[in-house]
Amino acid sequence: MEFDSLGRPPGAYSMAISRRNAQADALQTIAQVAFTISVGGTVPTLTLEPDRGACAVQSPALVVRGHSFPPNTTAFGLAAIQMEPYRASPVGAPVRVAADGTFVSTVFLTGCGPTTPAGTRFQINAVRFDGPIDPRRAVASATFVVAPSAAPLPILPTPSPDPR
Repeated sequence: MEFDSLGRPPGAYSMAISRRNAQADALQTIAQVAFTISVGGTVPTLTLEPDRGACAVQSPALVVRGHSFPPNTTAFGLAAIQMEPYRASPVGAPVRVAADGTFVSTVFLTGCGPTTPAGTRFQINAVRFDGPIDPRRAVASATFVVAPSAAPLPILPTPSPDPR
C-alpha cells in the first residue's frame, strides 16, 4: 500500500485497512497505522496573474504559475472553484511540471461574468487526478477576487501646438 502526503497539512493522521465481513455485514479492520506529517521541505505554491479584477464577458483566463512541485510530472490539473455559491469546474488538462518543479498554465473562471458581484472569490486549486475536485484535497491553491471595474479614464483634449 502507498500513501502520498503531498499537499496535506502537518499533523497526526491514522489509516486503516478494512474488509467487509459478508456474514456479519460489517467492516473488519485488518491493519491500522498512526503517523505524523511534519513541517519540512518545500511546499508547492501557486500564484495568479492577475489575482484580482473584473470578470470579462467571456470567462477571463488567468495565468497560473506553480512552484516547488514534484519535477518532471503530469499528475496535476487545475480547477477553479467559486466559493459562494459553491461551484466547481472540471479539472483541466494535466500541467507539465518542469525539471525545476515549476509550471505555467492558464485557467478559466467558469461562471464569472459582468453580473458577478465584487468580492466574489474563486479558489484556483492544483489537484491530483486521483480524486474529486474538493478544496480540502488541493495540493496548492491561490485565490482570485472579483473587483469592480475601474472607471474609464477621462479623455483629455490634445493641446494645441505652441504658437512661438
